[in-house]
Amino acid sequence: MEQDQISALQYKLLDLKNYRLSLQQEASSEASEILELEQKINRIQAILEERKRQDVDRQAKIKRVDAIIKESESALSKLSQNVRKLGDVIDQELSSINRVNQY
Repeated sequence: MEQDQISALQYKLLDLKNYRLSLQQEASSEASEILELEQKINRIQAILEERKRQDVDRQAKIKRVDAIIKESESALSKLSQNVRKLGDVIDQELSSINRVNQY
């Protein structure tokens, strides 16, 4: 009877060792999968950071272009005013010349 109990305990011990080995393999597999996922997350975060940096650069360029547009519009407005003034001066000069020619 003792021999049967010893054999039964040895089988249980062997089963427990196999179960432990199975758990260790599963844990190792999951650890590898976690590491792989963490690496993917890190790559995605790097891509996101780069895109954020590019967006900041684009926003800065947009602000610079907006400033150039505003300056250009202001310069164009001043140029239009000057052209109108020049047209007025030319009209006045032509009127003066016509008056002189009429006499």
